[in-house]
Amino acid sequence: MEAGKMGLEKGKRIINGFSMPKKLFKVVKWDGSTEFFQSEKLFSSLKRSGASDKIAQRIVDHVEGELEDGMKTDDIYRHAFEFLKKNDLGVAGRYDLKKAIMRLGPSGYPFETFVAGIFQHLGYRTEVGKIVQGSCIEHEVDVLAENDKEVVMMECKYHNYHDTSSDVKTALYVHARMEDLKKGWQKRHPNSKKSFRGCLMTNTKFSSSAEKYARCVGLNIISWSQPPGQSLRELIDRAGLHPITCLTTLTEGHIKTLLNDGKVLCRDIPEGLKGLKLSKEQREKILEEAQELCQLR
Repeated sequence: MEAGKMGLEKGKRIINGFSMPKKLFKVVKWDGSTEFFQSEKLFSSLKRSGASDKIAQRIVDHVEGELEDGMKTDDIYRHAFEFLKKNDLGVAGRYDLKKAIMRLGPSGYPFETFVAGIFQHLGYRTEVGKIVQGSCIEHEVDVLAENDKEVVMMECKYHNYHDTSSDVKTALYVHARMEDLKKGWQKRHPNSKKSFRGCLMTNTKFSSSAEKYARCVGLNIISWSQPPGQSLRELIDRAGLHPITCLTTLTEGHIKTLLNDGKVLCRDIPEGLKGLKLSKEQREKILEEAQELCQLR
């Protein structure tokens, strides 16, 4: 493996400034494929979640001590997450973001509300589950977002498992709907200077065929990691919004009650706790974690 300067330090190699195990270990990804464990990828994901250099390196060292050939990436994640929970709940919640979004299910409505919250923070007026007249027929639009410059109509495809992708049939279907909605909107607003944007969003990923088709027809698609600079993960980071499912101090019962009450965002916690039967100590712990994670005021 070639990458920058290499050296030995107490049985480890130093590559591009990162300590690496002397032996290379193959780890198993969620889709069954394998790759060599890369300390820098783990370090970067921890830093992106807000961990200090010291904590991130301690976790990398801990994981390296547990490595063995055939280890699942989910197990590596679990080791890192459990370490963070003991040292920094706020960082642990941000590191758990992708899985936390999957815990919004099983229905897709909380995810749609969550997406609407992101666009509200970005300066849009939003509506969820709105019936909109197209050129030919009516459509239920998952999220309608509008500001002074554009109208965005979004179809949200929520998946409970990270190995599920939205396929080309979904892209074909959504593109047809968005074209009808666009024509209908233009008929109703012939003199508007606003632009119309149809968008397909998922919390996981798109198949390669779906991505190819979307590029060809000009359909805006947003997945967990794509497109660069505008991915779902980056939109959440930019808005500084996190779902309540990131909070480790909430039980599954608490989360279910809050979601049923329409409380999806971490910033909803102070108001949402009023409807839960909690001791003073429980309430304080939840609010403390919410403060660390979501920077509540």
